[in-house]
Amino acid sequence: MEDYVGATQQQANACDTDWLEITYAKRKYVNKKPKKAQKSNKRRIIATSLVAVFLLLAVGVVIADTAMGGEFIETAQTMFTATFFGQTTDISNTIVVPAWWEVESVQNGKVSFMGGSLALCLEQGTVSNVGENSVTVSVDENTLFVYENLEEIFVKVGDVVNQYDVLGECSSLTLTVYYQQQVVQNVVANGTEVSWKV
Repeated sequence: MEDYVGATQQQANACDTDWLEITYAKRKYVNKKPKKAQKSNKRRIIATSLVAVFLLLAVGVVIADTAMGGEFIETAQTMFTATFFGQTTDISNTIVVPAWWEVESVQNGKVSFMGGSLALCLEQGTVSNVGENSVTVSVDENTLFVYENLEEIFVKVGDVVNQYDVLGECSSLTLTVYYQQQVVQNVVANGTEVSWKV
């Protein structure tokens, strides 16, 4: 049949299963490649977020260090050194003070407390010296606690005292920590603890 000059019309008969004759190898699948710009943006966002978190942590550490009087970074450094290298440059000590004692001041290694009428021993040891208004307790072979401003003393040299045993009476109390016969200068005190490093 000819509709146009030189054109032939043909009729084709096909059935539903004819498409199966085309093998998978002959079919062309289009692989969609992810856009590089999207990956790049995600990486940039993650990197920016990590930098922001580290900056916030650094600012937080500086604020905490300032609030703690410069002890935070030094303590963190000591803990890091001890944890990863198994060594410490300083020996840290902390004692808990009775709740009714109020830290009045810390000067030249001396901690002054107000509150209460009894002078309590803050660490177990042996009384090594008793003065007119002071008691010295040997905590270990290197550490001495000297309690001063006692009005009345209830212990004598050689007595073994436990933590929170009564040493005497006082209206205010001053504690000085000695390590190897030297006054420990870097003493930090708050409402509940006294800490120092040697």
